[in-house]
Amino acid sequence: MKRNIFTLLIIFTTGIFTMSAQSYNQLWKKVEQYEKTGRPQSVIETAQTIFTKAQQERLAPQMMRAYLTAMAHRSHLSVDSFYVDIAGLEAWVD
Repeated sequence: MKRNIFTLLIIFTTGIFTMSAQSYNQLWKKVEQYEKTGRPQSVIETAQTIFTKAQQERLAPQMMRAYLTAMAHRSHLSVDSFYVDIAGLEAWVD
């Protein structure tokens, strides 16, 4: 009985992590589509969504990738945003 419960628990948690990974994959595919079509504001918004989701789930690699992606596209829209983004990155690291 305990073994069955343990097995179900493992299957359930694996399913949750798989769904989360699929969700990130879908969001990153949106980012790629927006990049191809030249929509930097949409890239920034989607990257911010990914960052917020990853922050809630404490996934630092996804957070870093999303932050740097948004940072790169913000710098194309406004050169001054680079300094703000660097300050934000330093605050996030602390």
